[in-house]
Amino acid sequence: MNIGGEMTAQVPALVSTVIPVWNRPRLVARAIDSVLAQDYRPIEVIVVDDGSDDDTAQVLQAMRGRHPAEIVVVVHEQAAGPGQARESGRARVRGEYVQYLDSDDVLAADKFRRQVAEFEADPTLDVVYGDVEEAWTDEHGVVRSEFKRLPSMERGFPSLLEAPPWHTFVPLYRRSVVDRAGPWLPLWNEEDWEYDGRIAALGARLAKVEGVVGTMHRSPTGHLSGGVPSARSLASCARARPQLLEHAILAGVPCESAAFQSAVRSMFHLARQCGAMGLAPESRALLRRVQEWSRPACPRDVRAYRWIARVLGTRAAGRLGQALDALRARRSV
Repeated sequence: MNIGGEMTAQVPALVSTVIPVWNRPRLVARAIDSVLAQDYRPIEVIVVDDGSDDDTAQVLQAMRGRHPAEIVVVVHEQAAGPGQARESGRARVRGEYVQYLDSDDVLAADKFRRQVAEFEADPTLDVVYGDVEEAWTDEHGVVRSEFKRLPSMERGFPSLLEAPPWHTFVPLYRRSVVDRAGPWLPLWNEEDWEYDGRIAALGARLAKVEGVVGTMHRSPTGHLSGGVPSARSLASCARARPQLLEHAILAGVPCESAAFQSAVRSMFHLARQCGAMGLAPESRALLRRVQEWSRPACPRDVRAYRWIARVLGTRAAGRLGQALDALRARRSV
């Protein structure tokens, strides 16, 4: 497995799609079909089976048997998470353009054609994206959908500091910027946010094509992760979030800016979540970065929280902080 950043030789005009999957045989088949249905060629599909223990492997092998020239299957013996799975696929891409696709989402049939045309019209572009359809099934079993228009951006920052700008499938990347960005971090959450921040820090040029480029299918809870964050998920966020802010600094975002300081406050909230979950090292590391990056000086509530954590312990301080947040939220309603 090539994880160090070196990739295979590039095939001109080829679009390589990387799909990680874990125990989603029906959904991944739908995702793969949406790639095969593209009105653009040449394409290749690299599916990474991240330790599935159901019939996902059989479904993938059957699809590969029908499309041996376009589908490659990579198998992890044990689940390593979406970051590592995408990296296993990235190390094998041969295309001039790179597409990442989650196993529960689908691409519009003209996505590649429209985005590649944008790249060909402007060789200086690194990333091309478009609008999104979000679909879900309501409590009555009726499928609903909603159009999401994304804002036009030429650069990723400072907008990236507020929230991830798009779902994983939305952008198409030029292979050269993917090579420069290097490997995905082996994380379970916010790995895509950090990855796009890293690309933005390289000065990547963005362009938008009008119209929907794919459909994101919401889970019944309305969230891909399914609700309450786990300790593993929070630990991944605790690693990704400071790196995102470091990418913003490299991109020239001033620490004193409102966008950066809002992200610092969000990281303080994450530190309290980690504390309440018992992730003491992660909580302390985040608090150190909050203190370092806060402007004009470390806020009083951050100093107070660190003092409480030293006296009562990280978990108790985190739970107290969450209780106070909930109380403030009720009072503001």
